[in-house]
Amino acid sequence: MDRLYLSLWLKSPSPLILHERFMTMARTFPFSVLRPNLIATVRAVSSIEAPLQEQAVESVEAMDTIREVLDAWRASDTSLELEGSWDLFQSNGLDWALRPARVHLFAYAAQFDPDEPPPIPGTRREDLRIDFGNELLFLPATEAPAHFRMTAQNIRSLLKLVSDLEAALPLERRLLWSESGGNFAERLADLAAE
Repeated sequence: MDRLYLSLWLKSPSPLILHERFMTMARTFPFSVLRPNLIATVRAVSSIEAPLQEQAVESVEAMDTIREVLDAWRASDTSLELEGSWDLFQSNGLDWALRPARVHLFAYAAQFDPDEPPPIPGTRREDLRIDFGNELLFLPATEAPAHFRMTAQNIRSLLKLVSDLEAALPLERRLLWSESGGNFAERLADLAAE
């Protein structure tokens, strides 16, 4: 099971701007109404280090609380994280329904080491990242019509989010990619052509 990511490179990133852009991404993201609780985390130096601060928030409406937590840590070697859920169509083996799916939003300051290579070898690491979890939530199985219809809805949600983020953020570049490597949008296009 490979994970699906969206990497975003900002125009003119800096520690001060990064916080603002991260909060814009968080406010744009369609967090779950079925499981609205979030966890904000700040780390320094590396993703293997213990968090500097963690704050649980019980609803998306508490973005001001999240902002206060994150604003206390503006530095060139920090990462900001927001863990939550968003509602996607999923099967429990019997039926399909909207269910919360875990999602993780990240912002990486220039000197932070996420302990993994950038998604595009030879380039600077992205400033913002979204980890959508299992890519199978977005890969249609063409032999099963119900599966195809439901994952098509998930893909529409994903594409709308990417479009909303492009409108809300000054981006230099973006990449939707899978842990197995390669451009996920190209994989979807290949599936559609079959």
